[in-house]
Amino acid sequence: MKKANRRRLTVGAVATFLISLLPLGGWLLPDPFHTHDDGGGGRFDGRWRGTITRSSGDRWELDITIDVARRTGRFEVSSATARCSGDLTVLEHSDDRLSVLERLVRADRGTCAPRAYITLSLAGGRVHAVWEDAGPVNVTGKGDLTRG
Repeated sequence: MKKANRRRLTVGAVATFLISLLPLGGWLLPDPFHTHDDGGGGRFDGRWRGTITRSSGDRWELDITIDVARRTGRFEVSSATARCSGDLTVLEHSDDRLSVLERLVRADRGTCAPRAYITLSLAGGRVHAVWEDAGPVNVTGKGDLTRG
């Protein structure tokens, strides 16, 4: 009988100790559920669409979806000559600016850059986008996006 009581007491003490450590976990562990404020970059979360005019004169329809907290996103580009899609990786963000790296996953038509940098800037409820290919050709483009 004494062993059973001692065991219950030990289990209870260990459980109490472990529960008392829970508040410390928020300071010691990373934020796996992204519950903390991300510094304002969340203003870019969601879907954005618009037309990008490339330095070549081509006009591309850009459709992007961004999740700043997870630092990921997706993009699709389409024009009369090209149709491509891929992944976005958030490089840096602030209240009014976001930089992402585009990585080509699929090119259904035409030639698409395997990597490009896209910078988004907030201005009056719209997002101004600047596209710059990361390759040696260095094609650029600019345009405005709206929530879609």
